[in-house]
Amino acid sequence: MTLRNKNICIIASSLGGGGAEKMAALQSKILQDNGYSVFVVSVLDKVEYPYSGKLLNLGALQAQKNYFFRRLTLLFVLKRFLKAHKIDVIIDHRTRVSGMREFLLKNIIYRTKTIFVVHSHNSAQSFPKSEMLSKYLYKDVEKLVCVSKAIQKDIVEKYGFSNAMTIYNPIDVDWIEFNLKGQSPAQKYLLFFGRFDEASKNLSFLLHSYKGSILPSRGVKLFLLGEGPDLPLLKTLVLRLGLQDQVAFLPYSPNPYPIVEQAKFVVLTSNYEGFPMSLIEALACGTPVVSVDCQSGPSEIVQNGYNGLLTPATILDFTKALNSMESDKSLYATCKSNAKQSVQHLTTEAIFKEWQSLLQAI
Repeated sequence: MTLRNKNICIIASSLGGGGAEKMAALQSKILQDNGYSVFVVSVLDKVEYPYSGKLLNLGALQAQKNYFFRRLTLLFVLKRFLKAHKIDVIIDHRTRVSGMREFLLKNIIYRTKTIFVVHSHNSAQSFPKSEMLSKYLYKDVEKLVCVSKAIQKDIVEKYGFSNAMTIYNPIDVDWIEFNLKGQSPAQKYLLFFGRFDEASKNLSFLLHSYKGSILPSRGVKLFLLGEGPDLPLLKTLVLRLGLQDQVAFLPYSPNPYPIVEQAKFVVLTSNYEGFPMSLIEALACGTPVVSVDCQSGPSEIVQNGYNGLLTPATILDFTKALNSMESDKSLYATCKSNAKQSVQHLTTEAIFKEWQSLLQAI
């Protein structure tokens, strides 16, 4: 079997809404464009990002009228799909928290070479709660691909895995540039774009930092673009802080790039990440970034003072960074001029070569 004859199945929680899902969809396009036969499985009925290959939408099957697919039944629908298409390699991008489900998938459903992608530094989102079960399930799989070096280091130390490696998330520069044609607000603003999930994104930290900065008095607004369960909480906090005239909530869009490009800079205040797509996409748009140095990802993306600012996770330090990007014109000009070139090593072409080497080796 030649490399280009391999049938690859990419499995994701969905094809919309988050960074891991965006990465899975983009990977399907990259692999198919480079000669692989690609099949995609979405667990949930959420398909927003462009993808390539034959799709099995398990969520849509579950929602069909006159059909009642219990979860166990869906697993065997998946097994038949994998067998019918003679899948050689599975690339699994899902969160993996249910020990029983993961045991069934690995030992009964998949039954072929499998690469598990670890997208978050929070191991509770990547592995079952039982450390012993996690070691049993993943110690002998073909590869555990981590999206940051910090994640790889952490899971090696925690679980003793010898099959972990790092491949960064890619950026589809051509797709971003094509989608830059669009409307953007005619105002000065800094931008957060992502999921409104306080536990991970820590947006109350951002609002308090912005409140204490010079930005409101300089007429630089804060735009929050996205969706998520904590939108009501954030709107209440904006009112309590008296920021209703300075903070705007923008609805989620699968094409945020015109707004990203025109932002003064993009911000990230997460408690934890994996390899945050919002930062690399902002830089690809030529927009500098300000990020807390959370685990993991920002320190492997942000070169402090070169393409943005990386700060300790304190409101005082982050507020100082916001002020610096507004008041230090030389610093801002440097970060903006270096933004695009700082992520050239993450192009789809560069990252494909790493995946190609891995797929060839297993």
